[in-house]
Amino acid sequence: MLDESAKLLDDKSVKLLVMERLSFLPSGARLVMENGEALTKEQLIDHVKKSDETGEEYAEMELLYLRNTVKRYVPK
Repeated sequence: MLDESAKLLDDKSVKLLVMERLSFLPSGARLVMENGEALTKEQLIDHVKKSDETGEEYAEMELLYLRNTVKRYVPK
């Protein structure tokens, strides 16, 4: 759960990055959120656009994935 004072999607570049990465998923693809809810890419994009709790949760997961990928593959 996110700290209410920290809103990742208030940063327009983060919002655009997350929506752009979602746009590459095939139509009809579903992603399962931590609460077990399966959402289509279209539903997730809508949540990101609204900057609601689900959108923030997905943005947090996406940024964590990207940070871990960089840590693993980019030499220090």
